[in-house]
Amino acid sequence: MSSSSFRQPSTHHAAPQQQLSALAARIASKKAELDNLKQLREMSGALAMQMQVLEEKIGTLKDGTEAVACVLANWDNVLRSISMASSKPPPCSLPMLALLRSVLLVAIADPLVP
Repeated sequence: MSSSSFRQPSTHHAAPQQQLSALAARIASKKAELDNLKQLREMSGALAMQMQVLEEKIGTLKDGTEAVACVLANWDNVLRSISMASSKPPPCSLPMLALLRSVLLVAIADPLVP
């Protein structure tokens, strides 16, 4: 046997070893990719929950803003009623004063009534 015949079997075994090594590296890469995707899924779920909480808070803020806008829209009427009620009425307008007083009380008690 020559020395070249001893080398041939070792080179034949080297190719499958390289393939196994490349395959192991690819499997490790795919496992790392899977771990990253799992982490991304968890983070996306947490972000979705935070967005839902934010949506609820914005809805509450919107409702509160609408209520404040309604009160402010009626505020001019309230001030006008106070001004009329505080001015000295002529003697014949006492029933009108009582009516203005009741309107003022309703406007203050329920600001959402237009």
